[in-house]
Amino acid sequence: MVDTRALRGIIAANGETQISVAAKIGMPFSTFYSKMRRKCFDSDDMYALRKVLKMNDRTSVEIFLADAVEQKSTRP
Repeated sequence: MVDTRALRGIIAANGETQISVAAKIGMPFSTFYSKMRRKCFDSDDMYALRKVLKMNDRTSVEIFLADAVEQKSTRP
């Protein structure tokens, strides 16, 4: 699942809105909103978001693979 709270923070930090980001990645806002609610973006969406929001590798992993990062950090 996607860490949508962190994604919203990155969007705001870049001076963008969810509406503007959706437009920049060529997605209707209703679709973007739905994917945010479901916390589920496909790989093409993730790639586009990463480019538009100028995310580095670590940030991308922490946001888009939040479940995997959380599980890894809680293992003994």
